[in-house]
Amino acid sequence: MFEVTCKGPYPAFRTIAQGISFGTINKPIVFEVKTETIAVPLLVNFYVRHDPEKAKALFVVNDMTEGNSIDLEFYNIVQGSSGLTSPASIASLKDVELQFFFQVDKPFEGDNYRLSYQFFETEVVGNRS
Repeated sequence: MFEVTCKGPYPAFRTIAQGISFGTINKPIVFEVKTETIAVPLLVNFYVRHDPEKAKALFVVNDMTEGNSIDLEFYNIVQGSSGLTSPASIASLKDVELQFFFQVDKPFEGDNYRLSYQFFETEVVGNRS
């Protein structure tokens, strides 16, 4: 039968997870990232926040905490769709980067939104041939 593999616009990136989740402003959508080389999974906390002091559609990757978690914050979305135009590096382990790509849809007023996301892994930039 048929088998389809999307090579995507980023052929050096291997998709490791993708999906859709629903969220509420200021409450995290939590992703657990596991690998054989670390004992404790990495927790990725994705937040949508409002802060009038920050730019519209600003994406921030915070430093990893001692508890092996990282907060990703997307600020000041408006009604409609917004997100990244290319994947962002959120963590590195040895020679592999974990990349995150997303689109937030907020079709109406209120605190709820839909997150479409994709995680990739790729070689660290300095190691690509």
